[in-house]
Amino acid sequence: MLLLAAGAGTAALGAPGGRVGFEGKLEIGLEPLERYYYPGQPIEIKVTYRNPTGDFMTVPPDLFDTARLKALDPQGLPMKETAAPVSDGRPSDEAPAELLPRRSVERVFRLSERFAPLSKLGRHTVVWEHPQVASRTTLVKVIRAYDPNREYLADFRTSMGNFSIEFFPSAAPNNVKNFIDLANSGFYEGMQFHMIIPGILIQAGDPKGDGNGYPGYRVPPEFSRVRHLKGTVSMWHHESTVDSGSQFFVCLSAQPQLDGNYTVIGQVRDGMEVVEQISLVPTNEDRGRRPFMPLKAVIIEQVRIRRR
Repeated sequence: MLLLAAGAGTAALGAPGGRVGFEGKLEIGLEPLERYYYPGQPIEIKVTYRNPTGDFMTVPPDLFDTARLKALDPQGLPMKETAAPVSDGRPSDEAPAELLPRRSVERVFRLSERFAPLSKLGRHTVVWEHPQVASRTTLVKVIRAYDPNREYLADFRTSMGNFSIEFFPSAAPNNVKNFIDLANSGFYEGMQFHMIIPGILIQAGDPKGDGNGYPGYRVPPEFSRVRHLKGTVSMWHHESTVDSGSQFFVCLSAQPQLDGNYTVIGQVRDGMEVVEQISLVPTNEDRGRRPFMPLKAVIIEQVRIRRR
């Protein structure tokens, strides 16, 4: 059996090269199909099998068995199977497969039937194992489902104190949902306020920490007539795009030049004095490639979402 990667054309099947075994050469990738799931959603895991060599690679068919995948609970203990692995109908004596040179093959496995607890709230680990290949792990995050008919608050616990914000879902429903989902997934935990412009704003939510990071996707803007006043919380976007991601800023004073140009998602409800204390942290001012970078780390320790 010859396994072709998606998009592989006839050119890839030109003059046959040599053949190699898979041990010590095969590359395995493992990731959930979604960044996070809501409780009860089907959990699907993508396994990528890559041949990095310039030769055809012979691999055993049992590499592609769903039984290669196991689940661990939040404590790291093996999760009890609630159903047997589903056979894909291959004969048990199937001949070895071949992976094309420098090509990948992907398989998607649904695990929530085998491991029902995998669909419950929490962070669960999925492990891919084979006796002849190094194991791989990935994290499955199941978070609280967002209800657009409810109102939410976000409580920030930082290394300099606490503050909370209320959301404006009617002004920016998609961006509010995105922020709440990110917070519920633990995305913001451990991040720093990477930009402080005295008297203007403090900014955080960058996984890279240099002002250029985003969560791996973009969210279209939802500009509104809500003004940028003291305590307003908005989603930041790079000057090359109007789409937002995960970075947000809190205004320290009215900033009318931002009105209609950034997506407002909420307002500081309590703890504005903490926001102002953070704004007093010394920075490198407007110098270098990372202007207004705090000289002292201010960490977001937790963002807890609660119903209003």
